[in-house]
Amino acid sequence: MVTLCDSELHSQHHNQAGYGTVKNPEHILYAVFDTTKVRDGKLYQASFDSRQLRDNDLSVCRVTHTVRNEFDTCVVKARNVLGGGLLTALAIRNITFREPENDEGAAFKKALCVHDRVLPEEYDGHATLAYASFVTEIANEKTRGSACARIRGTLAQLMQPILPLEEVPFRVVDEPEADDAVPAPVGL
Repeated sequence: MVTLCDSELHSQHHNQAGYGTVKNPEHILYAVFDTTKVRDGKLYQASFDSRQLRDNDLSVCRVTHTVRNEFDTCVVKARNVLGGGLLTALAIRNITFREPENDEGAAFKKALCVHDRVLPEEYDGHATLAYASFVTEIANEKTRGSACARIRGTLAQLMQPILPLEEVPFRVVDEPEADDAVPAPVGL
């Protein structure tokens, strides 16, 4: 069972509304724009901004709770989107690292957290990715930088291929939310 970061246990929604904490089976989409760094049409470690991950500010979309039109309006806007990298929250939470990297005796530690973080100007399906505290607490700057690069590289490898938005499983407007499903009537 994956261990959650303490910060993942509570919603960080500006008005405590929305969908609550991010659940492990949820699909998480990282939008890839023409300004996103890609190499040979693929994400790589530099595709993800380390400062944004450090500051709990790397924006992603909870597609389980977002319809395509909302994504286009709130995320894409007038920018040129190439597609997106898609993973479940569980796959992101299962990314681990150990430091030092080659120390067979060193324990693997959680690398990334997935937060329900929605500011007033954002849509309810917004979330963020952040480094786990184990990463940001590495004292040696060079060692921390190396760990962060490896984590971003792993995230990029797992988010392959870049999917066209037509293949992303956005919520369909007429679908009830998983928590809002209406039980079938019981016959007498």
